[in-house]
Amino acid sequence: MSTGHRAALTFCIVCLCIAADLGSKAVVRATLADAPAQYYLHGWLRLSYWENAGTVMSLGDELPRALRYQAFTVGAAMFAAALIAFIVLSARLTPTGVTAGSLISGGSLSNVIDRLLHEGRALDFINIVMTPLHLMIFNLADVALALGMVMLLYLALRRPAAR
Repeated sequence: MSTGHRAALTFCIVCLCIAADLGSKAVVRATLADAPAQYYLHGWLRLSYWENAGTVMSLGDELPRALRYQAFTVGAAMFAAALIAFIVLSARLTPTGVTAGSLISGGSLSNVIDRLLHEGRALDFINIVMTPLHLMIFNLADVALALGMVMLLYLALRRPAAR
């Protein structure tokens, strides 16, 4: 895969991730900000409004605001930019590797943009409910990140062992 093809594929996937995530968050902000949670799939899926100052499972939301900004906004943006540069410049990456890295970058950048626009908080709104458990609450950027990680794990597991 040429550098131009890797760059184009990465650009398209990153933009798609950002558009889908920020678009869904705009709809949620307009419809669920002051509304009760909405349940679907016989109560297994709950859509609700939750602003998260931390990361996964609200880890880090108790940290001072300046430290959260450095870690979750500046750090995440730098990570995504470095990953995009690696993807574009790495001639050995397969299309699956390019896609996985692009999903991770797109999800990271979308949450960064959300934090920049909303006082350091990212909007989470999807909740899988398995009574009495309310498993993680997340957003489409988190789905992209998770999918990219699963794809990377798949690539790592299918790689033949070095001899």
